[in-house]
Amino acid sequence: MLQTTPSWILGTGFLILQLIACELGFFWHHRSVVKSGAEHEAGEEMHVLAAALGLLALMIAFTFEMAQGRYEDRRQLVVDEANAIVQTYLQSQLLNNPGRDELGNQLREYVDIRLSYFKSGGDRAKIAAYDEASKNKHVDLWRTMLRATADQRGSTTVLLVAEPMARIVDTQADRRSSRVARVPAEVMQALTIYSLITAFTLGYIMGNVRTRHRSASTILFVLTTVSIMVTLDLDNPVSGGIQLSPEPLQSAREVLHTQFQPAAKP
Repeated sequence: MLQTTPSWILGTGFLILQLIACELGFFWHHRSVVKSGAEHEAGEEMHVLAAALGLLALMIAFTFEMAQGRYEDRRQLVVDEANAIVQTYLQSQLLNNPGRDELGNQLREYVDIRLSYFKSGGDRAKIAAYDEASKNKHVDLWRTMLRATADQRGSTTVLLVAEPMARIVDTQADRRSSRVARVPAEVMQALTIYSLITAFTLGYIMGNVRTRHRSASTILFVLTTVSIMVTLDLDNPVSGGIQLSPEPLQSAREVLHTQFQPAAKP
């Protein structure tokens, strides 16, 4: 559900929940004072609030680090795949025609398919179609490579072309794994619950000073919400607001359109 719900809706809802929790804390303190008939100053309770806010900041930082690590893993996959494509193309120039040009054309088509992924806009149907097209193109690439190297079996040239191409094929499984490698839902749930408890505690302690400090508390809740929303965006590889750059694959595409040797004669 978090993957398909727009971030602004999640953020607005979470901010409202924090404000409600804070108000509940304030009224709970007022009710306790009415029942007991005694009032006391904040005193040591402020230390409890400071500790709670410090622990909340630590939890947000911990969760953000997990999401950022997964984002960096996905970014590195794009870089590694682009490098493997370029390496395959450059080393395929050692092959004879027509296999050399055929393999080059197949690689260009494959890069175009991969770049289409970045234009999917988070549409899962399109992403699934691009994944299937990539899988089919892997088969075509491998068959083309086998035909192009049929007369060179056992030579180092075959290894030079096959090794980076195998890495291209491997990235398919790595990409799928990276999409489901998310911050555990239990961690996000714990962070959400703890944030609301902290907001309640803040409201309760503000009851001691007989003022809500709405502006200051709202600013705190907005900052907390923004931090958590950024974490959710980083952790959403499909439809999050922070997406990977296609620049490595675009650079690879430019290399693939470089003609190093004369094209095969018709």
